[in-house]
Amino acid sequence: MPPPSKKIFLSHSSKDEPLVDKLTDLLTTGCGVRADEILVTTLPGKGIPAGYDNYIEYLKQQIQKPALVILLLSENYFASQFCLCELGATWALSLPNFPIVVPPLKKSEVKATLAVTQLGIISDSDYLDELRDRVKTQLGDTLPTATWNTKRDAFLGRLPRILKSLPSPEMVRRTELKEAQAQYQSALKEIQNKDEQIETLNAKISELEECKDSTDVKKVRRKYSSSDEEFEKLCHDAKRALSKVASATAEAIYWDRRGERYVPADQSEWTDAHEAEAIQEISVDERGCEPDSAHPRVNKAQDAVNNLDDFLSKLKDHTFFEAFEEEHQFPATVSNKEFWDKFL
Repeated sequence: MPPPSKKIFLSHSSKDEPLVDKLTDLLTTGCGVRADEILVTTLPGKGIPAGYDNYIEYLKQQIQKPALVILLLSENYFASQFCLCELGATWALSLPNFPIVVPPLKKSEVKATLAVTQLGIISDSDYLDELRDRVKTQLGDTLPTATWNTKRDAFLGRLPRILKSLPSPEMVRRTELKEAQAQYQSALKEIQNKDEQIETLNAKISELEECKDSTDVKKVRRKYSSSDEEFEKLCHDAKRALSKVASATAEAIYWDRRGERYVPADQSEWTDAHEAEAIQEISVDERGCEPDSAHPRVNKAQDAVNNLDDFLSKLKDHTFFEAFEEEHQFPATVSNKEFWDKFL
């Protein structure tokens, strides 16, 4: 059988033990709370009973229904993962609590972290009076106010020396903090990528289940292929770059890739060619038209087409080419005029 649940749980950092000791004494001698009604995990006689091996289980039992949880919020408190768990349990279980801020921590810093309406500094005598009122309400108090005032003033008189003796939390170096933040962001991004991959795979499985024949299967496989995604991107980039040059210039770029000159078929095309020549995108002579790679727009368009051509020439994804040719009935090559006219 575990010991009976304590009425007051003083949640604190073990590094603040000198302060905890004096605050516990204030509660017992100033408020009349019995020592066995307070759970203070770091103080002899008020913490985990001897022989009780499961620390977590004991603590869990003790904070199920306390009359009051006193939260001693210090820098050491917020540097302790275990204290933060106790704080989280207090909020999650909606336990009656009384938060006390310990300098040099400021109330503004705590309010920025916790959504609390009641908050005060341990050095504030009026706030300590509020603590006494809460204890009296929750547990009852038989000691006279004069006794409380004497004990409170004695506590406040010793407080500056006690606070000065408390160790500061070990601060993480800025470089280590940045590294940890970078690792966190990297891990978060990886998790998001994995989630997206799972969603994509689930969608692919769902569509494959609806396929009626091998043709449908190939279309689905191509739709979810990383090769197809890269192909569409490169086609988009090339088409956009070619749209920035004159129509005659785009034709000249196509035929130049085949090692030939673009020869306009009619007067309308010759008019377009001369207009492109006028803005120095192409050169025109009796043999036909040739793109001028020195022109910025022309150079950018040629680079975009080259990127697409390099991708297709190096791609080893046979499924992509099989599905493409079955769907379009022409090869996926930049030098093919049907491909050029449809995708570029």
